[in-house]
Amino acid sequence: LLVTISIFRIFLFTFPVLFFSFSYASIIPYFRAFGKIVFFQFCGIRSKSKFVRPIKDLMSVYYQLGNDYFRIAESSYMFEDNKLSLECLYRYLVYRSEAYKNYDGKAENLGIVHEIQVGKYFNRLMCTAILFDEYERVSEFSHFSKIISAIYKRDYEKAAEYVNALPENVDDSKEVYYIYNAYLKNTFSALLSGDEKNFKKSIEERVKKLRQNPPGYLTAIDIISLGLIKLSQERGMNFDINVIEIPLDFIEEAKQFDKNSVEIDLFKKI
Repeated sequence: LLVTISIFRIFLFTFPVLFFSFSYASIIPYFRAFGKIVFFQFCGIRSKSKFVRPIKDLMSVYYQLGNDYFRIAESSYMFEDNKLSLECLYRYLVYRSEAYKNYDGKAENLGIVHEIQVGKYFNRLMCTAILFDEYERVSEFSHFSKIISAIYKRDYEKAAEYVNALPENVDDSKEVYYIYNAYLKNTFSALLSGDEKNFKKSIEERVKKLRQNPPGYLTAIDIISLGLIKLSQERGMNFDINVIEIPLDFIEEAKQFDKNSVEIDLFKKI
């Protein structure tokens, strides 16, 4: 009887952990998104923290949808479904940009409010917009991504000015995504100077750092590198790298992607 009870207790406590672990480990793309939404809502209901609240406002809905579609895009890519992955990346772009447009300063989830106010992760959104040639969708908030925006506009002098103002040395010991400008200084500098060798070297070093992250911070699609590589190609630079995190085929496939075939649900306040 004691053995039976012990086995039952182990199952009772480990099953929820395993479910959410698998949902975050890209085992089943749709379970992953579902698990994340359930987990987010559960935390919002149970937590007294102002940084974790149930999703009630339109901005938070769009923000969370963007998050989930980005993760499904990564999962789909790992299942070698590039078409679905690109569709989900496009949905991420639309929903996350809608989150910025619908921010009115009244959202209850202060964690999301903080990310919106400071433009956290905006470089990722900007590079996704560049991948799909949808810069205008995020141009209103381009001040959050001044360097990439200036490079896109081919204002290389202004971009170099911003890059030179970045610190020479930064502590990245606690960083996992390396998407902020300070971590991209060498990449920006090489791109602006047309230095193909050092540009490739900086991308390779970036990938090595991403691979050192713990399992919960896996980067399956390095959208930052994809966006910057596309910008380098527009400058006439040649780039070739064979790493799973940077699907170079996406650059050409995104050009052929039929955006009109994607049905986007936009909501209204009630």
